[in-house]
Amino acid sequence: MQNISNIINFLIDFFFKKKIICLINAPQQYFSLVELIEKKKINEKELSIYIGYCSKSSQDQIKHLIKNYYYVGNFFFLAKIFNENIFLIILNFFKMFGKQKSIIIVGDYKYYLFKPIYRNSKNIIFLDEGISLLTFDNMYSGNKNFELFSVFSHLVKDNNNLNEYAYLKKKFKDKVVKIKTIFILGTHLSSFEDILNKDFYIKKINSFAEKNIEFEIFYIPHRNEKDFNKDVLFKNIKVQTIDRPVELFLADLPFLPEIIAGFYSMALINFSIILKNIKILNLSLSDDVYNTTYHKKNFEEFKKIFNSKNIQNVNL
Repeated sequence: MQNISNIINFLIDFFFKKKIICLINAPQQYFSLVELIEKKKINEKELSIYIGYCSKSSQDQIKHLIKNYYYVGNFFFLAKIFNENIFLIILNFFKMFGKQKSIIIVGDYKYYLFKPIYRNSKNIIFLDEGISLLTFDNMYSGNKNFELFSVFSHLVKDNNNLNEYAYLKKKFKDKVVKIKTIFILGTHLSSFEDILNKDFYIKKINSFAEKNIEFEIFYIPHRNEKDFNKDVLFKNIKVQTIDRPVELFLADLPFLPEIIAGFYSMALINFSIILKNIKILNLSLSDDVYNTTYHKKNFEEFKKIFNSKNIQNVNL
């Protein structure tokens, strides 16, 4: 009965209500949405959030953010309501009969199930979704009537569209820095054999740990990172698995590490904006590691951003 009620509520919301909807697939996009709501004073009663068919870990973390970070009452996890093939059929009906929304906020502009929803909308706002927004100009070919709400100042038209994480910063007030402590953020790139096969990845982490043997190091796996044998890590590394985005995990801690390190992570950029008294390190890969992959452009753009932020590239 509960699922039937969810189906009916979603169909009414999707087809018949002229309101603001947000389409997201990752926790990073939810953080951006919260900042947009706060900065633009969006009426939450007019907002519905649709979460796509992303990984279970992403869905769980988004759910955690909704309940424990910033509550928005009207949300739908599509994977809990419809089979993906059924939703594709619903999309075909929406194209013909769906009521046009006043604003559509998009977290993942490349996602094939979101494109039919926002394609013909009069007002579109794209959020930061991570590395791929850096190549937005080259990749996006849809409706030109849009705004970008982003941490990247070179992408936004005016300061009102610049995400400065004003809301998230409040969570980090009056934190004590614990010296001789490093957090290393894991990356989903370790699943891509053409960039960071697991042995190469572990070798890089251990090399960094050995050079910082006097530090207590906590390794935080990415939510989509595959499990690995903890015994292969250097002796001063402890693995810290988390059930929420790393930004919220640190916000909930009574202290901050002296150093935060990672591999080409959007979280590094976020922390460089939020935290001004913490050293942020990117564990850099040499150009020849990724030059032959389709990620080449993304890495080059990331390097430019790191140079403009308080993020130091460290070659291992």
